[in-house]
Amino acid sequence: MRLSIVIPVYNSASVLPRLTSEIFNKLSPPKDSKASADGSLTLELLLVDDGSTDGSFEVIKALAAADPRIRGFRLSKNFGQQNATLCGLRHAKGDLIATMDDDLQHPAASLSDMIGQLLSENQDIVYGIYPYRGEWIRTLGSSLRDWLFNTQIGKPENIEISSFRVMRRALRDRIVETRYRFAYISALVLRETLMIGNCQVERQPRAAGRSGYTFASLCALYFRTWLYYGRRSLMPEGLKGGTAYTVVEETQVLEQVPECGDISGEPNGKKKLMLLGAGKLQLNAVKRAQELGFGVVAVDWEPSAPAKKIADEEGLADVFNADACLELARKFSVDGVMTTGTDQPVLTAAKVAREMGLPSLISADTALGATHKGVMKRRLDACGIPTAPYTLWHLTDGLEVLETLMPGVVKPVDSQGQRGIFRVTSPDEVLERFDEVLRYSRDERILVEKFVSGDEVTFSGWVREGKLYPLALTDRVTFAERERIGICVAHEFPTKHFETHADEVLMLSERIVKAFEIVNGPVYIQYLLGETTVVNELACRIGGAYEDIWMPEVTGCDWLRWMVEGALGVQSDFSALEVYDWKKARRRLSAQLFFSEPGTIRKLSAHPTAACLDYGFHYEEGQTIGAISNATQRAGYFVVTAEDEAGLDAAVADMFDRMSIEMEGEEGNAVLVRKRR
Repeated sequence: MRLSIVIPVYNSASVLPRLTSEIFNKLSPPKDSKASADGSLTLELLLVDDGSTDGSFEVIKALAAADPRIRGFRLSKNFGQQNATLCGLRHAKGDLIATMDDDLQHPAASLSDMIGQLLSENQDIVYGIYPYRGEWIRTLGSSLRDWLFNTQIGKPENIEISSFRVMRRALRDRIVETRYRFAYISALVLRETLMIGNCQVERQPRAAGRSGYTFASLCALYFRTWLYYGRRSLMPEGLKGGTAYTVVEETQVLEQVPECGDISGEPNGKKKLMLLGAGKLQLNAVKRAQELGFGVVAVDWEPSAPAKKIADEEGLADVFNADACLELARKFSVDGVMTTGTDQPVLTAAKVAREMGLPSLISADTALGATHKGVMKRRLDACGIPTAPYTLWHLTDGLEVLETLMPGVVKPVDSQGQRGIFRVTSPDEVLERFDEVLRYSRDERILVEKFVSGDEVTFSGWVREGKLYPLALTDRVTFAERERIGICVAHEFPTKHFETHADEVLMLSERIVKAFEIVNGPVYIQYLLGETTVVNELACRIGGAYEDIWMPEVTGCDWLRWMVEGALGVQSDFSALEVYDWKKARRRLSAQLFFSEPGTIRKLSAHPTAACLDYGFHYEEGQTIGAISNATQRAGYFVVTAEDEAGLDAAVADMFDRMSIEMEGEEGNAVLVRKRR
C-alpha cells in the first residue's frame, strides 16, 4: 500500500530537513528499499511551497534531489494553506493520502494508528485530534470554526476536524474535482461523506516561531468559508469558480533505478501489454493475452485488484490519469496498451499509445468522441444521426433552457457504470441533482437530455479498415425504477427486435463509424427503440456484459484476441469475421448481471450447469454489499446458452437456483432474481 503525505509549506526552510527526516524515520524504510519494514507501506512526500520568501523551495529541491520519495511544487504566490493542500492532493499518487502541517506539531508516528483505524472501521477519513494548549488565538479560532461547521456546513457535533488527517484515495478523487477558487478541504469532505473518524494524538511543540494566523485572519478565513460553503451563503455559484492556485515550478521526478531485468523488457523478448483496469471484467483479458504468449502489466488504482493477482507485473495508477499511466508505460517499457469492459480508460490508452508511438486501433480524437458524452452528442448532431434532444448545462446557464427537455435525464459527461444518472421531471430537480451528478465527473457541466421511452438494445461489431462487420444485437434489460434508471441486469442474444430493427440499426452504426472516424477495432452502441430509433451512446471497446467470453461462443469471432493483437501491432486472422453472418445465428444466450439484498456476506456458493459458459461473484465472504445505486453494486453474473427460448428460460431459472448468497443474520438466498425480457 502506498501512502502519500501532503504538506503545505510557508517560510519553513529551517524546519524542513528535520520534518522530512522525522517522517521517514517514523514511517518508512531506507530510501533504497522497495517496501516498508512490515512489507505493507511505501511512501511519497509532497511539499507544496505556498509563496515562501525564506528560500523554502531551494531546500525542497535539495531534499528531492537526494531522495526520490520527495516531490516539490512551488506556487506563484501565497494562495493559502487550504489551496496549497489542494494542489498536493491533486498530485498525490497514493492509495491513502495524509495531510500535515509544516511546523512538526503533527506527530508522524500517529499516522500508523490513524491508518489502522481508517481500515479497521471502514471509514473514508480519520482526523488526528488534539487540544490547542496555551494558544488562545487558535483555541478561540477552533471554537469559531466548529460553530460554523456545525451550523452552516453540516458537520455532526460528535466529529472534530483538523488539518492532520488521512483519507482513502476514492474520497480524495471526489474532493479534488472542486472548481472553486477557494478550497476548504474539510468542507469538501463533508459534502462527500460522513464516514469520518477521530483519533486522539499527542500534539508536539512547534519547531520554531509562532502560528502565522491572527484572530483577524482566522475570522476572515471562516467568513470566506461561509461564503463558499455555508448553507445560507449569499454568494452566487457563478462567482465561486476560478483558479485555486498556479504551479510555477516542480521538482524533477527521480525514478529509483530497478535491478537489471527487474522492470524493463522481457528476457525472452516476448511483447508486453499494459492493461488499464484490473477488476473482474479484465480478468479474461489478462488470461487471453498470456495464453497468446504475451506478458501483461495490470494497472489499477486499487492495490488488490483481482486481475493484478494473475498478471505478470502490476502498476498503481488511476486509469483515468493519462500522465500517470504514461509514466508507468515508460517505466515498464510496454509494447502496447489497451482496456476492455470499461469506458474512460479507452481515451487514456489512446493517449499513451500516441505519446509513445505504440500501435492503437483508434486515434485519441476518436477515443475522446467515444468517451465524452458532450463531444459524442455534438458529433452525432452534426452528422444528422438521431439522438435525444440535449444540452450541456451549468448553473450559470439558468433554468429556462431546460424547460423543453422535461421530463429528462441528467448524466455526467465522462463517467461510467450508470453512476450519477437520474430521471428528472422539472428544471428545479435538475438543479437539486447538479452537485450529485458532478461528483462522478471531471467536467464543470452535466448532460441534460430529454427522456426517450423505449426498449434498449446494444449493437456489437468489429471495424476493419473502415468497414463495419456486425456481430450481435442484444436486448439490454434494465431496472424500470426511476432511481435506478439505465442500470443493466441482463443482456439477451439475439434481441427480440432483430427482424424489425436489425437493418436500421446496422445502417445507423455504419454512419457512426464514418462520423467518428473509427478505422479499426470494436464498437459497442446502445440504441433506444421507441416511436423512432435513437442513439443513446457509443463506445470503442468490448462491452461490460462479458462479451469477451460469450461472443466467440455464439459468433466464432474472437474479438478479445483481435484487441490484444491490435494493441501490440500483431497481425490477426480475420477469416471468421469474413464468413460470419449475423442473420444466421441460431444459438440463444443470456448474460445475467445480478444484484442482491444488502448485507454482510456469510457464505457464497454456486453449482454451474452444463449450459453455463461462465459465472462468478463480485464480492467475497465477509464483505458488505450496499443498497443498489449503480452498476458497481452488482453481486455477480452468469452466462448461459440454449438452442431455443424455452431452453434459455429453463437455463436461467436453473442457474439462479444454483447461485446463493447468504447474509449474516438473515435467512434464505439474498440473490435478487428478475424475470427475463
